Amino acid sequence: MPQLVTEQAAWAAAGHAGLNGEQRDAVVTMLTAATATTVLIAAAGAGKSHTMAEFARLWSTFTGRRVIGLTTSTNAARVLEHEGLAESYNIAEFLGKTEGSDELRRPVPLHQDDVLVLDEASQLSTSDLAMIGEAARQAGARITATGATAQLGAVEAGGMFALLAREVPAAQLHEVRRFYAAWEREASVRLRDGDMAAAAAYDRHGRIRGADEETALDRAASMWLADHLRGKNVLLLAGSNTEAAELSRRVQARLAAIGTVGPPQAVLSDGNHAATGDLVRARLNTEIDAGGRKLTNRDTLKLTGWRGPDAEVRRQRLDGTWTEPFRVPRSYLARNAELAYAGNVHVAQGRTVDIAHLLVTGTLSRQALYVGLTRGRQANTAHVITGKTAPAGHEPYQQAAPESVLADVLQRDGDALSATEQIRQAQEWAGGTGHLVHLWSAAIRQALYPDIDEQIKARLTESEAWRYQREHSRPVLLHTLLDAQQAGHDISGIIDRITTGPMDGARSVSSVLHGRLQRLQLPAQGHSVTWAQRTPQNAPALVHELAARLDDRRRELGERALENPEPWLTRHLGPPLGPDASPVLREDYARRAGTAAAYREARGITDPEQAVSFGPHPAPELQALLKDTFRALEITDEQAEIRAMSRGELEARVLEGDRAQATAPRDTSSQLRLTSQAEADAWRQSADAEAEHDQVQAENAKSLAAALDAETSRLETANARYEDWSARTASTREIAGKAKAELQRRGQEPSAGEAPEPQSMSTWWREFQAHADAADRAIEPEHQAAIHDG
Repeated sequence: MPQLVTEQAAWAAAGHAGLNGEQRDAVVTMLTAATATTVLIAAAGAGKSHTMAEFARLWSTFTGRRVIGLTTSTNAARVLEHEGLAESYNIAEFLGKTEGSDELRRPVPLHQDDVLVLDEASQLSTSDLAMIGEAARQAGARITATGATAQLGAVEAGGMFALLAREVPAAQLHEVRRFYAAWEREASVRLRDGDMAAAAAYDRHGRIRGADEETALDRAASMWLADHLRGKNVLLLAGSNTEAAELSRRVQARLAAIGTVGPPQAVLSDGNHAATGDLVRARLNTEIDAGGRKLTNRDTLKLTGWRGPDAEVRRQRLDGTWTEPFRVPRSYLARNAELAYAGNVHVAQGRTVDIAHLLVTGTLSRQALYVGLTRGRQANTAHVITGKTAPAGHEPYQQAAPESVLADVLQRDGDALSATEQIRQAQEWAGGTGHLVHLWSAAIRQALYPDIDEQIKARLTESEAWRYQREHSRPVLLHTLLDAQQAGHDISGIIDRITTGPMDGARSVSSVLHGRLQRLQLPAQGHSVTWAQRTPQNAPALVHELAARLDDRRRELGERALENPEPWLTRHLGPPLGPDASPVLREDYARRAGTAAAYREARGITDPEQAVSFGPHPAPELQALLKDTFRALEITDEQAEIRAMSRGELEARVLEGDRAQATAPRDTSSQLRLTSQAEADAWRQSADAEAEHDQVQAENAKSLAAALDAETSRLETANARYEDWSARTASTREIAGKAKAELQRRGQEPSAGEAPEPQSMSTWWREFQAHADAADRAIEPEHQAAIHDG
């Protein structure tokens, strides 16, 4: 397609649109695109809506053509209109779908160079995307697909957005702007990538609350109510409709105790009962006049009264105001309405609120966890169910660690199968090496993670298996075994070897197994290991297909390198061998070149001088490819460089690490966690006191919460200083540790440095008093609760 807007004009216009740097880059990319399809990939909270609104305004200004928003639901289309895309439709409406028929009426006319914006495109089914693409092709219109590849996918067969993002020009918004706290912006990105370090960051700030089922449900409902009573816009989320209905029931009971909600009047489709004052969510589009427009799925209604067979309700507008009263039949409520205090994570995608609470159970996937913990500007809290609640009079059940539950959720890829299925449905959309490796690895994890887990438990005694299942270090062991499998090792044989020895006295079964695995010192398999050899025989057929395609791609890249070598290749392997050289040598050169070229393609390296990236690799499969490339190009890694250093050089690295450590600020993360949770508990106790009509206790709890809020802010500042120091010095301290280990391996202990100054008694006393004061503040809510209970 022709480029309709010049880069000079686009840059000039975007520079006056109130956008940040990368938003401006994205708008320019979309304005100057010369392709039929473009993609905007945006992390949660990166300002996608604002960016697309400015693009729409500028495109219409430059070209005179329309920008039309398309969404999966009518309510989402109205949100899009509210955010700046004045002409928006749900996809069924745009295509003119007729129930019970394959006929498409296409009632919305399209013209040359109109732009269809596919909002939250990861949720679009493959069939809908194909029909939209055909409509655009016939009219000469363009498509811009927007969304995040790590968010929730389509309910039907989907996964095409991730494939599109690798095949067509794509702009990206990385800078997260939604969250008030700087640490949460970075942690949300890590959470999107499935990095367990993100969970640790949320935990340091008191955002991970683990408890048995009854306690977790009760706490989540109470904390929603506390935030609601403070005037916050709050979301309460869960992984399933059943869990959401239970949370809503508990919130409703508290509202009824306060007097906000009356006695039950009508049954709802989620099994709950609605009363005057309740908020309910519509779940079906209707012809009912809902205050100036039709009542649609996911409209929020407030019940204000009852008129015979009908309920009198008001509909909440996008700006938070309410319409005039109108009537809805009780029969509609019974079949197509639910309490709106909580919802599954699908109702939250695309929304931004003040505070969000997420119930974490096995019903969530990594994508759902990411959506649920990135909705709130001010705070996002995970309420992790760590086990069942014991019946009254019974001993408490053993509970899993919250970290173990979160690690399992982060391993659960909700889109893996639907994405790989697209390889069969749309071969022409498939991306390069990076995408194929990602799909292969995701499918391997989904298919073999449970199998490896079961193999380990089968080789343990019953008591050992019970302990192993509940240990938070279990995912680390499974990750390491999966890495070994990807390197081409026989996993069953390895599991046999590490489970043979006794476990007597082991504090952690998984840690002992991990230690034994490390001591095996598995040999490197070399660059000759093919993807077919990496793939276990019991893997699904689709995984074998992906492996074959990866091997084909590596061979293709190797042959291409023989014909047209780039500088990075000749620098490491020399020029390619001539046609008269031995076929064996030419094959070896092509194999080495193909291995390295496949890694560069997967890593996104385009610089003809750069062979590898020494920076952090976001996925373990890329790390495995990097090691293959080291061997193929005969590049020494960092550990080899450390071993090549003299004693003086090693001691210099150790000294640099000691100096960095000497500048370390105080680590206040444990105090921050306790104080933040104590503050949240104080607000919760205030809400519970109001439900019991104890105003004195409610005011006392509010005062305590305000004091703890000030202390939390102070600790947040101190923790930010520590984390900044930790990030700045991480590389120095890591190299120092490796240098120290190398000196010890050689039997050469580092030279003693200057001894630290002894701590004075007065300094020690001040620190002790500060710790004691912080502990008193942290336990004060429990103290107040004990007094209240007598």
